[in-house]
Amino acid sequence: MTVWRKLAPWPVFEHEVLQSVAAFLAEPRTREQLHELDATGEYPQEIRKELHRLGLSRLFTGRGDAGLGPTIVHLAALATLTAQASGSLAITVGVNGLALLPLYHEATEAQLAWAFDRVEAGAYSSLLLTERGNGSNLLRNQVSAEAGSWSPDAGFLAGTEHRTHYRVNGEKYLINGATYHELLITFVRTSGRPPSDANELLKARKDFSMLMVERDASIEPLPRWKTLPAPAADISGVQFSGTVVPMANRLGEEGAGFSLVQKTLMISRGGIGALASGCASRAASLAEQRANERNIYGQPIARLGAIAEGVLRIKALDLLIASMSLKATAMTNACGVGAAHYTGAAKYACCLLAEELVVEGRLIHGGYALLREQPYTALIGDVLLYGIFDGTSHLMLDQLQWRLTQAAVLPSSSTDLLGPARAIFSQPPRNLIRMLRERRSAVLVPVPDYLRQLDQIPGAMPLEPIAALCEELFAFTRECRRQGRWDGDQGLRFAAGHAFALIETWVSLVEFCDRTRRSALGMRAVDDSAGEIDQPYHFAFSWFGLKSAAAVRAASLQAGAVVFGKLEAVESRLAALFSEARKQHLPAPLEAD
Repeated sequence: MTVWRKLAPWPVFEHEVLQSVAAFLAEPRTREQLHELDATGEYPQEIRKELHRLGLSRLFTGRGDAGLGPTIVHLAALATLTAQASGSLAITVGVNGLALLPLYHEATEAQLAWAFDRVEAGAYSSLLLTERGNGSNLLRNQVSAEAGSWSPDAGFLAGTEHRTHYRVNGEKYLINGATYHELLITFVRTSGRPPSDANELLKARKDFSMLMVERDASIEPLPRWKTLPAPAADISGVQFSGTVVPMANRLGEEGAGFSLVQKTLMISRGGIGALASGCASRAASLAEQRANERNIYGQPIARLGAIAEGVLRIKALDLLIASMSLKATAMTNACGVGAAHYTGAAKYACCLLAEELVVEGRLIHGGYALLREQPYTALIGDVLLYGIFDGTSHLMLDQLQWRLTQAAVLPSSSTDLLGPARAIFSQPPRNLIRMLRERRSAVLVPVPDYLRQLDQIPGAMPLEPIAALCEELFAFTRECRRQGRWDGDQGLRFAAGHAFALIETWVSLVEFCDRTRRSALGMRAVDDSAGEIDQPYHFAFSWFGLKSAAAVRAASLQAGAVVFGKLEAVESRLAALFSEARKQHLPAPLEAD
C-alpha cells in the first residue's frame, strides 16, 4: 500500500475500478510485461486494452457512478497506482485525464456526450499544445485552423460567410500519444499571425482556440522520440494536412483557447504531484527491501548507520511527497482553479523531493541500480520526467515567488482558519465537471496564523518553528522589495520561491501525518499499527524543517545576508528535535567482529 493511499482522507480505493486496476498492476506477470515493454520501447497496447476491459473509461467519464462524475480524487489515485507500476504506463494513462480537462472546463452537454461515447468505446485522448522550436511559449505557435464551410460535394471552401468547419494545417511535436491516441484535443491558431517579438506576445492571447479532433487519414503521425524516462510511452508528433473539423467541436468561444490552457494546467499540475508520489513510493519500497536483504557483514546493511539513516530519509520523503500531493488534491477538490497556488507548490516540491528520494535509493542499491535487468533502474529515468511535465520547475518557481509576494503582505488574521480548512479536508470527492465551472477566488492560507491556531490542538510536534520560519521568509521578502533587490534579481526570487514551497510541504506533513491535528481537520484516522507513519513523521518534521530553514538562509545569503532575528532560534529548536529523533529511530551501531 502506498503512503498516498494510507494517508488519503477519502476511501477512494474502494472504487471497484481502482480496486481492479490495482490488482491487475500488482500481478507479477503485469510487472514483467511492463518491464519488457520498457526494454523494447514498445507502446503498452495490450495493457491498455486490459485496463479498458477493467472499466478504466469510467474514471474519465464518470458514467456508471450514480451521477458522481469524474473526480480529481479518483484521477489522482489512478495516477499514483500507474506511476508505482511504470512511468511509461503512468503518462500513457495520465494524459487522458490531462487532455479531457479542457472538456471538463468548457464542453457543452452535446460535446461531452460525443467525446465520452468515444472514450467508452476505448479511445485514448491526447492534449496537443507544443510545437517544434517554441516549447512552452505557446503564443508563438503556428498550427492554424482556417474557418470556412464544408460539404461532401464541394469540400472545404475558405472565407465563406457561412462558416461551419475549420481546416487545420501544421505540426505538433513532443506530444504524448501522438501516434496511437484517437481523440486529439488540439490548441490551434484561429486568427492573427505568430508574434515577431516579445512586445507582441500579449496581443496574441486571443488568437487561439481549442478543438476536439478525431484522428483520420489526414493526420499523419511523426517519428517517435527515444526518451530516457518512460521509454515505452508514445512521445512523438502529428502532421495535420487539411484536417477538417466541425466548428461544433470547438471548446468555448473562438479565441478562448489560451485561457482554457491556463485553467487546464492550474488543475493538472496537482496530478503530476500524484505521479511523483506513486514513483516515490515504489522507489522507497525497493530501497528498503534492498537494505534489509543485502548482507555483507553478517547482518543486513540496514543496520549500518549511513544506510539506516538513508532509509529513514527515504521514508520521510515518501511521507512529505504524499502529503503535499494529497493537499493539492484536497484543495482542488474543494476550491477548483482557486487552488492554483497549491497545485503549483505540489508540482514543484513533489517532483523535486521524488528525485531526491530516488537518488537516496540509488545509493543504497549501489551498482545494482544501474543494471537494466533490475526494477530500480527504470525509476532513475522516470522520476526526471515529472519535473518538466505540465510546466518546468522554473515556471513553477516563477509562480511561487509571485504568490510569496502576495502572502508576505497579508494582514495578520484572528478569524477562524481551522473551520475552512476542515471543510476542505473533509469534503467528499466532487464532480469535477461541475466543480471546475464554479467561480472561485484564489485561495492563499496565511500560514503563520493558521499554524498558531492549529498549534492550540495538542500534537506530536510544536508548530511554532514553522510559523516563525514562514514569518522570517515573509519579512525577508518585504525587505528585499523595499531595498529594490527583488524585481531585478530573478535568481533571488526563485530561491525564495523554493523556500516557500518547502514550507508549504512542511505544513502539509503536519496536516496529514500528525494524528490529533489530522483528526481535528476532519480527516479519517490512519491505521498505523506498524508505525509506518509515526516513526518517519517524527524524523521528517525536524529533518525537513532544517532543510526548509537552510533554504531561507540560502536565499538570505544570496541577497547579501539579509537576515532577521528568528532564524537562529528556529534552527536551534529544530536541531534539538532532530538530534532526539535520530537517537530514537536509528538502530544501535553495528558492532565489528
